[in-house]
Amino acid sequence: MSINGTTPHRSRKVGGRRPVVDDDKRAAIFDRHRRGESIRTIAAGVKVSVGVVHKTLTAARSETKPAAIVAAAEGNPR
Repeated sequence: MSINGTTPHRSRKVGGRRPVVDDDKRAAIFDRHRRGESIRTIAAGVKVSVGVVHKTLTAARSETKPAAIVAAAEGNPR
């Protein structure tokens, strides 16, 4: 609550820009990356910017932890 008793604007989650990458484009980006294509080639083929491809791949990497990190966190060094 703010001083005058109303909720501040930051607490509302309304509006914003829609994501450019849908599930089909995301799958195409991952598939092309697995085949070894460069980020520029992927961006041109999927018709998104290089930044969008990079952001999509980086977000996917941060969601999945490598086995070595998981093992170290559990106290089982490899």
